[in-house]
Amino acid sequence: MYITLMVRIQDQGLPATQAEWLGEVQEWFVANGDGGEVPDERTIRRRLTPIWKALRGSW
Repeated sequence: MYITLMVRIQDQGLPATQAEWLGEVQEWFVANGDGGEVPDERTIRRRLTPIWKALRGSW
């Protein structure tokens, strides 16, 4: 997942909102997860928020 995120940022930049990014990550898990299991939104948000803040300069 992290590799996919970094490639996305390199190629397209950050999404306009963190919610949009969260949706993309959820879609990634649906497409690539084991047996279609997707982590809950809170878990994904907990992982993305520090990255989002650092890249947006609000750390």
